[in-house]
Amino acid sequence: MKLRIRPYQLLIAGAILVSLAFHRQWFHSEIKGGHSWRQMQTMLNIRNFYRHDANILNPRLNHFNTGADNIFRAEFPLMQWGVAMIMKVTGEHLLVVRLCFWLVCLWGVWGFFKLLKLLEFEDWPAGVGAVLLLFAPVVHNYLLAPIPDLMALSAAIWYLVYILRFERHRDKSSLLLAALFLLMATLVKLQYLMFSVVSIGVFLRALRKENSITLPNFLAAFTQLVIVAPALVWYAWVMPTWQGNPILSGIFGTDMTWQHLLGILWVYVYKNFPLILLSPVLVPPFIIGFSNIRTLPGGRWWIDALIVITLLYLLLQLNAIRSYHDYYLLPFLPWMYVVTACGVRRLLERAGERRHWGTGLILIFALAGAVIMVTPQWKVKKSGHNPNLLYYQQALKQAVPGNERCIMLNDKSNVQWPYMLDKQGYVFWGDGLPALWIEDMINNKGVRYMYSDSRLVDEREDVQPFLDTLLLEAGNIRVFKLTAPK
Repeated sequence: MKLRIRPYQLLIAGAILVSLAFHRQWFHSEIKGGHSWRQMQTMLNIRNFYRHDANILNPRLNHFNTGADNIFRAEFPLMQWGVAMIMKVTGEHLLVVRLCFWLVCLWGVWGFFKLLKLLEFEDWPAGVGAVLLLFAPVVHNYLLAPIPDLMALSAAIWYLVYILRFERHRDKSSLLLAALFLLMATLVKLQYLMFSVVSIGVFLRALRKENSITLPNFLAAFTQLVIVAPALVWYAWVMPTWQGNPILSGIFGTDMTWQHLLGILWVYVYKNFPLILLSPVLVPPFIIGFSNIRTLPGGRWWIDALIVITLLYLLLQLNAIRSYHDYYLLPFLPWMYVVTACGVRRLLERAGERRHWGTGLILIFALAGAVIMVTPQWKVKKSGHNPNLLYYQQALKQAVPGNERCIMLNDKSNVQWPYMLDKQGYVFWGDGLPALWIEDMINNKGVRYMYSDSRLVDEREDVQPFLDTLLLEAGNIRVFKLTAPK
C-alpha cells in the first residue's frame, strides 16, 4: 500500500523543521533569558522528583527558607512528575526535558488543527492555522522551555475539540475526553478552569432547546463536575499556603493606582496583543476574522464566551500578570487564532490560484515577527540573575560537594542560584544577612558553605569569624567554607 502524503502534512512538517532550526541553540543550552526563574523552578521540581522523592503530591524546590522541608505546592506538578519519570528511563538530561515540553506543545498544535477541522475548515487552511499557532511569538518563545503552561494550553485546546464534538454528536466518549482534558488543563494551571464556560454554555443551550433539565443533560454536567473535582480538591488544599501571592486577592487587593493599571492595559493594546500573542501580519486577518466567525458551524457563541472570560481574567489578575508575564496570556490563544484562521481562510479564498503564494507570505512574515520579538529575550542579560552563574557554572558547582547545604546570595527568586549551582540550602536577597542567622544555620541547619556576590556581607566584620576558607572567586561570586567560631 502506497503511503500518500498530503500537502497540509508537508506544510506542518516543514514548519516544525523550520521552527526547530530557529531553536537549535536550545538543544544543549542551559536555561537563560527572560522568565528563566520560572523555568528553573520547574526544573527544580523535576530534579527533586527524579533524585529524591517521586511522590507527585510533594513537589520540592532546593531551598529550606520556609521551614523544615523544601516542599512547595503550587500548580499540580503533572508535567514535572511525568518528565522526571521519563528520566528514570533515559537518565538526567536537560535535552530530555526540552524534548518532552516540545512534544507536548506539538500535541497542542495538532489539537488546534483538529479543532479547525471540526469547524469545517478544509485541510490546507486548517494546516495554515495550526502553523500560525506554532509561529505565535509567545509559543515560539517557550517552545523548548520547561514551563507547564504549554501543557495546560494544549490540554485546553483538546478540551475544546471534544466538548464541541459532544455538543454536536452527544456521544459519551467525547464527553469523557472533554472532561479529562479540562481536568488536565486545570490541574496544571488553575486559570484554565475558566474554559469550563464552554461546558456551561453547552448545558444552557441544551436546556433552552429542551425547555427543561433532562436526565441526559444533567448527567453530562454532573459527569464533568465529578471528573474535574480532583483539581478543585488540590487547589482547595494548597491555596491557603500561598500567603502573599497577588493571585489570591487579584486587582481588589492591589495597591497599584488606577493610572498604573491603565498604563499596563495600554501595553496590551500596542504590544502584547498585536506583537506577542499575534504577529503584525496577523492583525488584519484577525480583524477580518471577526466578520466571518458567525458562519462557523454551531455558531460563534463559544468564541464570545471565551473572549469575555479571558478578558475578565486579565482584568481581575492585571496586578499579578502585569505587562510582562506573557505566559499567563496563553489562554487567549485558542479563540484568537480561531478568529485569525477565519480571516486567513477568507483572504486565501479571495486569492484563488495564488493562495499558495499568499500562504507563504503570511507564514514567512508571521515567523519573522516571532523571531524579531522573541530572540532578544533569549539573551543572558534578560535572565535576571548574576551572569557569572552561567559563565562559571561548572567551576561553581564543583567548588562544593553536591550533598552539602549552602547559603546562597543574592537571589530574589529563591530558585535561580540553587538551580544553576545545583545545591540545596538557604537563599537570601539583599545585603543585610545577619551574622546571627549565619551562626544558626551553621550550628542547627548543617550549613557548611556559602556562595556570595555581596561584598557588603562577606567582608563585614561580624561575618568574618564564620569564614574559614575562600575556595573560589569566579567573577564577583565568592565561595567560602564556613566554620563555627570558637
